[in-house]
Amino acid sequence: MQQEYRSILALIGLKAIAEIQNNRTVFNLQEIGDQDSLIELVREWYRIWIRDPNLLDNDSYMVSEEWERKLILLKRRSQRLYQKISNPHSEETRIDDYVMELNKWVRERFKEPRQKWQEPQVLIKGTNHSDNRISYAEFKLNFFVDDIKLENGRRGERVSSQIYQEVLQYLKSKRMFEKSEKL
Repeated sequence: MQQEYRSILALIGLKAIAEIQNNRTVFNLQEIGDQDSLIELVREWYRIWIRDPNLLDNDSYMVSEEWERKLILLKRRSQRLYQKISNPHSEETRIDDYVMELNKWVRERFKEPRQKWQEPQVLIKGTNHSDNRISYAEFKLNFFVDDIKLENGRRGERVSSQIYQEVLQYLKSKRMFEKSEKL
């Protein structure tokens, strides 16, 4: 089991290093710096993200700080599990519970999955009829913004504006309304 977990740690980007403390062997996890490891791929991903021209200078600091904090937590949780696996004694029957707990944390807290309520929703609010034809339909678009604190709290406004522009561009390209009508 220890060998299997060491393989998992290598995928995460960690390696167990044995140290002697108070006449007993203690294992500490250290980063190995492998470019294909989870840790390095997450760092590469958020570094690409902070180059977004819409992010402000302090936003890049917030993004970096948040993801480095999550990586530290991942390392700590991996360390605790490795200690239990390398020295199970009375907790042999609970090791699978500890593995499931780490797995659940990675899924739900490390990288939060998109919830169903976060999916975009298009709703028809109303229509205007004249001479048995629909003159116009009014739609409402609900969407989720990932981190509203970014861009000095104006991220939602920018995203909304970009969505509105893309919808208008799409409608114009499909000639769904005449140029003489006001937007």
